Amino acid sequence: MKGRSPLPSIPASVFLILSLLVPIVYGRQLLNADGDPARHLRHGREILAQGDVMRVDRFSLLHEGQPYLGLEYGSQVLYALAEKVAGLAGVVALAVLLIATAHALVARFLLRRGVDPLLAYLAGLGSALVAQIHWLARPHLLTLVLSVVLLDWLDRDRPPPRWHFLLLFLVWANLHAGFIFGLMLIGFYAVGRFIEGWLDAPERGTHWKLAGSLVLTAVLSGLVTLLNAYGPDLHRHALANLSDDYLVNHTYEFQSPNFHWATAKPFLLSLLALIAGFAWLRGPLASWHIVVIAATAGSALVYGRNVAVFAVSGLPLAAIYLNRIWNRLPGEAFRRRLGTSSASASTVPWVAGVSLLLFLIAVRGGTVGSADILPNRFDRSLFPVDLVQQARQAGLTGRMFNDFRYGGYVQYAWPEQKVFIDGATDVYGAAIMRAHGTVLGLASGWRDSLAAWRIDMVLLPTDQPMLNELVQDGTWG
Repeated sequence: MKGRSPLPSIPASVFLILSLLVPIVYGRQLLNADGDPARHLRHGREILAQGDVMRVDRFSLLHEGQPYLGLEYGSQVLYALAEKVAGLAGVVALAVLLIATAHALVARFLLRRGVDPLLAYLAGLGSALVAQIHWLARPHLLTLVLSVVLLDWLDRDRPPPRWHFLLLFLVWANLHAGFIFGLMLIGFYAVGRFIEGWLDAPERGTHWKLAGSLVLTAVLSGLVTLLNAYGPDLHRHALANLSDDYLVNHTYEFQSPNFHWATAKPFLLSLLALIAGFAWLRGPLASWHIVVIAATAGSALVYGRNVAVFAVSGLPLAAIYLNRIWNRLPGEAFRRRLGTSSASASTVPWVAGVSLLLFLIAVRGGTVGSADILPNRFDRSLFPVDLVQQARQAGLTGRMFNDFRYGGYVQYAWPEQKVFIDGATDVYGAAIMRAHGTVLGLASGWRDSLAAWRIDMVLLPTDQPMLNELVQDGTWG
């Protein structure tokens, strides 16, 4: 038996490249794009300290003492542990490894379906380029990894035993509410199998039997997800959040992608490539693949946060079919040699080695020599780092109205101070979010609202018009 080649395999190459490039190109974004990474770290610390999930809100000014339900408590603990071991550089390192793992798994998935190794490699990196629109050091990165695992199981001719699915969803439900997408993915496959049976009369019994088996798997997996710290309240809360029109319409990541922005253009290009590719495609398409591709692409067009999910589910399935066109291109001899060499290449040593290297860099504060590889602090140009530090050292307290982005950071760096709002709008509800927008927009009666809430501190960016209005009052300094 021949030994493994010391060269990295296709999945390992994707993992290696992303592990090196993501910190350099996206490291600052991972930690600073919004205030949620800071909030998740604070909540993770609280869970570790009290040995239980958060059940009562103690960080909010208007919601304090009310029931609190966190949709991602397990992930928050993982990020908090990473910070405890290696500081904020450890948090970034964990996010980088999750991103690299998700897209390396995409490449592995394609290789297992007979896709040309070079195309599998390019598709793994391409899926990463599409997904970068929602790369943040936040819990949803674990959903990306678990989604590819589930996709791989569902797409096999002989799926693993059902208990594999049950264990996956048990873990998923205690990490992130993205398990709901996982249940939907099983449902997409079931619907596709049903449609295939309806179209293919000779094989109808086989397809419908598989559809029924998938429905049973989804039902049992759904029941398993009830075994979480909040029970069925977790499901009710997650679904209620998606059904609140005001929250959905006024939350950036629930907006449709803005294709005028550079971060959304790779998603646009991927859609155009799919349209062109399927127009030239020859041969049959599996109905369950069509359902998944259409459903995930449509969901991504409606909610920008789902672009990353499309990148690790619908896009890889499309690549399976585009492989037919790819194989008709020149360069067959080169691709055959690449496939032969990649089949014997190593994966685990490379992945383990790169992961260890990132961990060691994180423990050293994220630096190699004089170069900052992994960000180890929140950006002072985006968050009021110095101001919060001075206020906390001075023992300043009060009833504060704050910028939306700042809320999560204040919880992290100044936990004694209650915030008016932060990224947990699913907990606060539409009323507080609407009130915040009304005051910040200087709508009629905004001063009366501040008085009614007894606000005596304001923490906003210097370019906010509201600051000038308050200074002109003469009662604000």
